[in-house]
Amino acid sequence: MENVMSSFQLIFVLLHILKEICANNVQLHLFEPTIIANPFHEVKYVLQKTDDDAAFLIETIPAKEPCKKSGNFRFYEGSGNNGILRFEHGCMTEVKTWVADSNTVSMDVNKPAFSVWTLLAKDQSQGACLGDPVNLLAERREKFITTATFPRQYPAQVNCTWRITSPNHRNIALTVYYLDVEVGPEWNCVFDYIRIQSDNNEDYLCGENIWEKETFYGDHFHVDFISDKSGVRNGFLIGFRELNIIHDDL
Repeated sequence: MENVMSSFQLIFVLLHILKEICANNVQLHLFEPTIIANPFHEVKYVLQKTDDDAAFLIETIPAKEPCKKSGNFRFYEGSGNNGILRFEHGCMTEVKTWVADSNTVSMDVNKPAFSVWTLLAKDQSQGACLGDPVNLLAERREKFITTATFPRQYPAQVNCTWRITSPNHRNIALTVYYLDVEVGPEWNCVFDYIRIQSDNNEDYLCGENIWEKETFYGDHFHVDFISDKSGVRNGFLIGFRELNIIHDDL
């Protein structure tokens, strides 16, 4: 009887291990941000696309507390150790950001504490760079616009326009998640740039590999992207959503 019970226990343990392994295979859905946190022990994650035309945007964030023990943190573009090692840390102390174009991304972690913000992105220009402005409606669920062929380099000499409004006449939050647009002398936005207009405000954005997640608020937005004859880069990813604001008149 003891042997039978041991067999059941062994099967239970194997199923538990299998469940843990499967739980670390993460399916990422288009335009749905995902946060993964390390449980402070050795673990592996495999992130997989659900859209072959999309690209991974990845930001690794170290824990607030400094590492108490040395360890390893490896990020592969591809499946596990068979992929291309993109970066490695013994103890994560700084934010690391990158864009991956492969179908699978893998993390191999031993001890260092961290969290990872990921987003599966895809070109949503919808003809905005073909001449006529594109009109978009903000909803409670966030939508996204990008440069054409994002995250690959955008074309030279384009003029793109998006007009964003709320069908319910509510305020809109517009967030620049990723910005990689050619800058001019002394970091002026004179070569390639994004122009964001809302109400009486007008902002010009450019910069190289910036992940500051800057957010603008307004009841409508007019977004332009201009590129000159040369100096193209990876472009941008901008999200927008309708805000549900409750007024307390008491």
